[in-house]
This record gives sequence, C-alpha cells and structure tokens, in this order.
Amino acid sequence: MKLRQKSLLWLLWLLPATAWATAAAGRFTVDASGVTVTDGLTKLTWQRTVTSALTLADATTYCAALPAAGGGWRVPNVRELRSVFDRAGPGAIDATAFPSAPAEVFWTSTPVAGQTTVWAIQFAGAGSLPRAPTLTARVRCVR
Repeated sequence: MKLRQKSLLWLLWLLPATAWATAAAGRFTVDASGVTVTDGLTKLTWQRTVTSALTLADATTYCAALPAAGGGWRVPNVRELRSVFDRAGPGAIDATAFPSAPAEVFWTSTPVAGQTTVWAIQFAGAGSLPRAPTLTARVRCVR
C-alpha cells in the first residue's frame, strides 16, 4: 500500500475518536411539515426519518428518488453523517430532531481507499467501519 493511502487510512481511523461532537442546543431545526431537519452549523438538510436496511445501491436509488421537500437528496459522505452524531444523546443522535432513530449501521457514500468497501457509521458504537456495498444498512438522506 502506498504511503499516502496508509496515511489516509490512519487519519480516517483517528476520526471516530476526534470528529464526533456534541450538538449545541438549538442547532437543528425541524421544518413545519416535520419531514426534514436543517443543521444550523453545516447548513445541510436531513431526512428526519430513516429507511429499513438497504444495500448501498438501493439506498442511493432511494435517496435520489425521494420527493420530500422538493427532492435533490443523496447518501451523505462520512464527514456529513458524522456531523449529526451527538455524544450526549441516546442512540448517538439528537433525539428531538431525529426521533426514534435506531442505533444501527448507516451508509455513507465515502469509499474506503484501495478497497471495494465504503465507510459506514455505527451509531450504537459511535464508530466508522468499512462495509461491503452488498450488505444492508440504514440510510438517512441529505441535501
């Protein structure tokens, strides 16, 4: 493995311990319809509910076809999904903004360098893990 790839993998390995943050009070705003949540810090808009477990291909198709609030949805990258993590919240996510969020594995669109896997986030264990795209996981779409 090239030095650059090793350095990137090392950095990504460190991120779960350093990139998680506790959400500030009032950071998330639920829209009037209760369908989306806007993050005041990142300015990203999130789907408030999540899917059942899907493969990455099905998750990508699902997000692209999601008509909620005008469309334009996609699978989040690893940094985006980490941004909604809340160390202080049950299930590792703001329970007010994202009620009934399962503490399970969620897809990201970020490929693992030099592998055929992508990064997924395990909200129950608060960590990142490589996951084969043919396996299933939940998805929370973003735009």
